[in-house]
Amino acid sequence: MAGINRYNKVLDALLCKGIQPFVTLTHYEIPQELEERNGAWLSPKIQKDFEYYADMCFKYFGKRVKYWMNFNEPNVMAVRGCRSGIYPPSRCIGSFGNCSKGHSEKEPLIAAHNMILSHSVTVDIYGFTGLNTRFLDHIITGKYPQEIHQILGSLLPVFSRKYLKKLRNGLDFIGINHCTSFYSKD
Repeated sequence: MAGINRYNKVLDALLCKGIQPFVTLTHYEIPQELEERNGAWLSPKIQKDFEYYADMCFKYFGKRVKYWMNFNEPNVMAVRGCRSGIYPPSRCIGSFGNCSKGHSEKEPLIAAHNMILSHSVTVDIYGFTGLNTRFLDHIITGKYPQEIHQILGSLLPVFSRKYLKKLRNGLDFIGINHCTSFYSKD
């Protein structure tokens, strides 16, 4: 309850100042327990864990938060966590980093797929949520982009019809993550 109480205070302070909060449920982190128990994003079981977590957030904060994002840069979480090993869970093979376990070709795809499916379960709970960066093709069209199919082919996980329907109806807004600027001049 300490975490819930802390975020209740943060939300109340923002609203008191007239600031509408935009809440991101996952910003690279995941509890170590989920990693140890099931392999976190590498297991389809993560969808139920994420559903529970999202439901609790919507229950305790939903009346004060209009805009939700499930993930910040899910592509970074998948690639840097399961291919290059730069971010936890630090999985990779061979030349991609200093990791003792992992499969750098398949695991980023599995993690990304489970994140997309976890996004879809929140649609059942809350109605709509937003998405920040690079997973839009999957959410809007319900399929991987053609160039990804050409590169990865049979390595790509498949969406069931049930999830395709959820994905196509599961986006309320698009977030733009602006971290740096480039300038040019004549």
